Amino acid sequence: MSAFDNDGDDHAAMELMVLLSMYEEELTEIVSTQSTLSYKLSLTLDDENETTLLLSCTIDRAKYGSSDVPTMQLFSLQCSKLHSHSLASLLSKVRAFTDEEHTGDMFAMKIVTAITILKESFVDFASAQIEPINASPPKKDDISKTRKKKNSFCREWCSFVALYKESYISGPNRFEVILTLANERGLAITGIAIAGKPGGLVAEGREGDVEQFMHLMRTEFMETLNPRGRKLTTRLVTKFPFDEELDRYEAAEAAHNLKKYQLCEKKRLAVFTTKDETTIKNFNTKYNNKKQTDEEIQTLISAGPPTSTSNDECYNLLDVALNDETISSLRSWSDFKIITNTKNDYEGCYQEAGRLLNSMGLSEGFDAMFSFRFS
Repeated sequence: MSAFDNDGDDHAAMELMVLLSMYEEELTEIVSTQSTLSYKLSLTLDDENETTLLLSCTIDRAKYGSSDVPTMQLFSLQCSKLHSHSLASLLSKVRAFTDEEHTGDMFAMKIVTAITILKESFVDFASAQIEPINASPPKKDDISKTRKKKNSFCREWCSFVALYKESYISGPNRFEVILTLANERGLAITGIAIAGKPGGLVAEGREGDVEQFMHLMRTEFMETLNPRGRKLTTRLVTKFPFDEELDRYEAAEAAHNLKKYQLCEKKRLAVFTTKDETTIKNFNTKYNNKKQTDEEIQTLISAGPPTSTSNDECYNLLDVALNDETISSLRSWSDFKIITNTKNDYEGCYQEAGRLLNSMGLSEGFDAMFSFRFS
């Protein structure tokens, strides 16, 4: 990633700060001058076909944010997997949708919106375009990514630079903004936000709902923050049943390795086996001594580790739609709330959250959120 010093509070720089919080590794060639701001963003939108789009942005800092700049003047697209006419059609669609979404709104973050529209529409639009180039038969489960996000339960742990109710300048009540995004956007989000410096956030629900909520947090909520504080970092993500299936594979891989290591010299055996024996021990403890048979181990090794689009029968839990009752049973909170302290000075929020999460058996998430504070 190229270095970027936010030398101004203009709209283009503010939007780039938001993008840096979302795509720090994918942003390259950031060039900032007094009149323009340019950068490139590499988006991998289809892992199966290894399809990457390159978004090239060049922004007039004087016009952007002071007038309704059409998206045609903001960015271009490149993709080696799409024919030129198909790429032009996709670009035209994204630009039209973005301009329509923000008609007359000179303060809109149009590039952030365009990226969202691009990610939402790309698979449906491009699958037919990519197929002739790759000359590969269509998969019977092309919609698995979307469907499985509805099936999966997700809990995401994040940290803020700081989270306060109000700013030193005029602005909205930030706590109310978060509660509105969690409770009034049609997303079944529960969890907590932890006020103070640093601040914390735990959001849980169906995976698709959590993804949408985090997008809102990184766009609408970020607009309420000072540009230098616009960073929301994901520290830990847990998913059910995906994590359970991954545990099964890793335990099977460890057992498979131990059989191979039996052929090694005795002196070297302990070095190789310690990690795998620990993996199996942890798996048995976590899943009530659920022993894996030789047949299950071999099946899992042959299938390889689970992915978000795994179709192997041995990972059939990934295809089971979780009903609302199951999702509710997996939640740790019944609603979404802000943790503050009685003095409203924010100093005790961190400690209070630590005690609460430890009592709930969620200290791993708390450590993930705030360990950077002591590193």
